Amino acid sequence: MNLLITKSVLLLTLLGLSACSVNSDSFAPPLFAGAGSQEKISDQPLQGKMNGQDWKIQQAIGRVHADGMLMVSISGNGEVINCQYDMPLNPYVLFSVPLKVGEHKFDMLRPNSGYAATWVFKNSNGDIQNALSDIATISIDAIQGDRVTGGIFAKFLDLSSPGQLNGKFQITVCP
Repeated sequence: MNLLITKSVLLLTLLGLSACSVNSDSFAPPLFAGAGSQEKISDQPLQGKMNGQDWKIQQAIGRVHADGMLMVSISGNGEVINCQYDMPLNPYVLFSVPLKVGEHKFDMLRPNSGYAATWVFKNSNGDIQNALSDIATISIDAIQGDRVTGGIFAKFLDLSSPGQLNGKFQITVCP
């Protein structure tokens, strides 16, 4: 009799679980609630907040690699970078996308979904920390000679250093 009850409970549990389907495109664990949604890139200079600090774009430098990928470094808060000095000392943003007009979306919950942005900054201990975006939309709007214009929206949901970037940029492409 106990075996019959156990089998019945197991069967009902399995039936209940099979009736509940999880759509992988909309499922987000509580830590990343809302990570599946992509917001629009705002029509303002790239800016945001990371690790509790305000940040605003200063300059963007890019290099095209043999595979056609544009590797970009964006400095902020007054730090000047150029083709000879393209690694900022203060918080900065890095990303890599194909050098062609288009929009690239990334979602950490969907592996191989696109191209992420990385925020590099000093944490509260003074150590350099890299935060990979949980979601990102990177747009290349125009390519004219050594200038690339576009925008980025990225959310960093890391509980120790949450942040968000949104806005437009102009990249100087170095030889």
